[in-house]
Amino acid sequence: KRTATNLRFAMAESKEAHAFSEVVALDLVGQAKFFLRRYVKDFSGNFNEILDYIDEFQRFADKSDGVVELDEIQAHRFLEKRGETLTVKTMRDYLKDIDIDNNRKVALIEYLLWKYKKTVVELLEPPPTDGSIPKHLLDALDEAIDTYLRQKKAQKDRGERVSFLKAQAEKGGIAGADAQKELDAMKDMEIQQQIQAMRMKRQQTNAQQAIDEAEKEDPYVIEQKRLAAENAKKEAEKKASANASRQRLKDRAKMWS
Repeated sequence: KRTATNLRFAMAESKEAHAFSEVVALDLVGQAKFFLRRYVKDFSGNFNEILDYIDEFQRFADKSDGVVELDEIQAHRFLEKRGETLTVKTMRDYLKDIDIDNNRKVALIEYLLWKYKKTVVELLEPPPTDGSIPKHLLDALDEAIDTYLRQKKAQKDRGERVSFLKAQAEKGGIAGADAQKELDAMKDMEIQQQIQAMRMKRQQTNAQQAIDEAEKEDPYVIEQKRLAAENAKKEAEKKASANASRQRLKDRAKMWS
């Protein structure tokens, strides 16, 4: 069983301790990327599940820039918000398991290891060189992270623009009216983007459900359905051919009547 005691003992006695401290020192994006590159197969097609933790983690820190760990109170709030702790005692038990390096703080990488039941030794294993991790997966991960960073920058730029426009609108006059128009246009665009995102999410959900259902279905049943569809198609073609033949005979009979 993986416990706080044996994890700390392993950390203190192993050569991985220093390497792990270097991972903890990375910024939140760096920690998430390190975790995802190690377990890229586990999260293929769903990298955002991990990237979304960056924003959640960030919200519970005192400062928005440079945070890499949460203190005990911040970690308590983070876990409580996620429904992963209910009492102070439970929170402390969680922290004992999560705080691998025993510094009374929780790094994102520590939380991810605990959340997904991974180990430090496993995390720090050298990447395989046998080609077992397809290059396209790593490329997809890099693209997902780049997309995430672009979105974060766009959100920051938009926030700064909105603040500027609101200040201009409050001043009134022609410039204020123009600023208000731009604010309204930005709001309308945001609503349209949200609607589009909801549609895409619904389509992805429906597609995944179809895949899941197909995987659950018995191969024999699938084959029977295929044969039934094929037979139905043949019968329909046969019937259509017979009808066409009868129609030709009728047309010919009319010519001689």
